Amino acid sequence: MPHLIPHVRKPVGLIWDSENWSCAYDASFTILANLWAEDSQRWTGYFGHMGGVLGELGVLFQSVSDGMVTLETARNLVRRGMNARQPDHFPYGSNTTSIDRIAQQLFPSKHFAVGRQVCRRCHFCDDKGYRMLESYLSAGLKSTDEYPDGVHLTSWLERYLSRGKQFCPSCRLVGVRQKLDMQTQVTEVPPIMLLDITHKRLVFSEELCFNVGGRLFKLKLRGIIYGGQAHFTCRFIQKDGSMWFHDGITTGNSCIRENRLQDGEDRLQLHKCGEKSAVAVIYALVL
Repeated sequence: MPHLIPHVRKPVGLIWDSENWSCAYDASFTILANLWAEDSQRWTGYFGHMGGVLGELGVLFQSVSDGMVTLETARNLVRRGMNARQPDHFPYGSNTTSIDRIAQQLFPSKHFAVGRQVCRRCHFCDDKGYRMLESYLSAGLKSTDEYPDGVHLTSWLERYLSRGKQFCPSCRLVGVRQKLDMQTQVTEVPPIMLLDITHKRLVFSEELCFNVGGRLFKLKLRGIIYGGQAHFTCRFIQKDGSMWFHDGITTGNSCIRENRLQDGEDRLQLHKCGEKSAVAVIYALVL
């Protein structure tokens, strides 16, 4: 039966559309809807500030909460707009889309940091400014054999923000190949980040931290999206660490409570959920 988003409740989910397969939307929108419901006024503002499809979702989630539409209707309205803009990427029928394509629609190109390249050897400085840090990033590792204990996303993000894009032209004149470093300054904290996971040895850090003008902001792990066998499911993580599983086919509009996310536990285990593997994680600002 169609449902609403109550203000005080256990997490809810989206019912799978068996005619026009909706699992990619169900998994990502279930996490966002439950996040939004925790503080609807603030998250509507943040969603609107981000713009794009996320801003549209914030308005629709309010309509769901007010009883004007169902969560499935909100999903279908957003999906219709995405299909109209890019029908090949967001088809109907039994052809599903990918999480990264949905993420690119949710989070338009907006940068939250600026960087400049410097040489640690000769102190050369590239005056060109680089736009860094978006809400949607693809997080991967080059080697499948290294990192037996995994690499935390916090470490990956630090490397991403400090990795230069070219070799030092000044050192090259004297026959030295020296890679430039990137000095990055975060100018604004992204309220939500979705990281596409391309390596099974990436450890899901409990939180990501950013320093903006001397003030520390934290984003906590709030959702994990799983894919496999042409289907997507998800886990939503509440502020207290409680984890809830959702599968639009088997759980419908309900979420099933799982063990609480504990400090220090093996986060590599979170890469698997049944027969499916993690394809993306969502972090959200601690309000």
